[in-house]
Amino acid sequence: MNFFLKQLTEIGGLSGGEQKVCRFLEERLADRFEYTTDRIGNLYVHSGGFFPNDIKLMITAHMDEVGLMITHITKDGYLKFQSVGGIDERILPGKLVYIGEKKIPGVIGSLAIHLQTKVQREKVTEMKDLFIDIGARDKEEAENHVSVGDHAYFSSPSEDLGDLMKAKALDDRVGCAVLMELLEELPSANFTAVFTTREEIGCYGAMAAASAVKPRYAIVLEGTTASDIGETDEADEVCVVGKGPVLSFMDNGAIYDRKFLQLACRVAERKGIPYQLKRAVAGGNEAGRIQKIGTGCHVLAISLPCRYIHGPVSVADEKDMLALKQLAAAIIEELK
Repeated sequence: MNFFLKQLTEIGGLSGGEQKVCRFLEERLADRFEYTTDRIGNLYVHSGGFFPNDIKLMITAHMDEVGLMITHITKDGYLKFQSVGGIDERILPGKLVYIGEKKIPGVIGSLAIHLQTKVQREKVTEMKDLFIDIGARDKEEAENHVSVGDHAYFSSPSEDLGDLMKAKALDDRVGCAVLMELLEELPSANFTAVFTTREEIGCYGAMAAASAVKPRYAIVLEGTTASDIGETDEADEVCVVGKGPVLSFMDNGAIYDRKFLQLACRVAERKGIPYQLKRAVAGGNEAGRIQKIGTGCHVLAISLPCRYIHGPVSVADEKDMLALKQLAAAIIEELK
């Protein structure tokens, strides 16, 4: 497994709480690159800046992940919570989490199935009816360890899974890892790399970055849903793990620049880089926000296919990550 990516995925960094991720990236950049941060927490790394003929490129990857925020502590010491980012309520019961700076361990609980009525068993337990159990006897003991407003992260170590890898927060620490490698491997390239914040709650970091950089072209490095599981119809798979990075015509937030997309496809085919086209108009990413800022921007997303995205763990193929980096590097070269 890519050790740098493993380290990245195991850092907790919900939207608005990406500081540890940012510091980890800064440690790798130190003494080799000039970088700066802005008021919303974005990390900017300038690898040149301007292309000839006023072609300017920004490449983004978001540092934040989905998770939970503590909203209330009951008299019995249980923690009520809300999601930060989109999470399927059905996958939450029984999951392990750690909470706050002290990394207090807890279990997401609900009423045991033995005590549920027939009606309760036949419906999804809503988030408002779930709680986190940290083993506290009462509210006072719980408050010695956690506070309202603390973030709760899924506890899921990164591991090899056969020929694949499994980890939390592959969306979008994989993009961060690839972006870092592009900076390191293309020292003479001219682009502005931005490790962004708050993507999962509305892509606010990307909006601030686009306003600051004012790019002509923008590439978003991202994770995307792969539903190549079970008896899923081919058309509903969206994309397939192991068949290369994903390019898209359109999603719920953006209509991608057709000429930029065609350029990416031509480059991939000429270089022999595997890729696939997304078979659904679904999801969204920073591209939708970036293309609206100022006078507009030519946008392209290059996404890593991931199974079980927006949950405690995702599964992906490192070969896809390598192809994603190769394709991004080839496009950078093509835009010179």
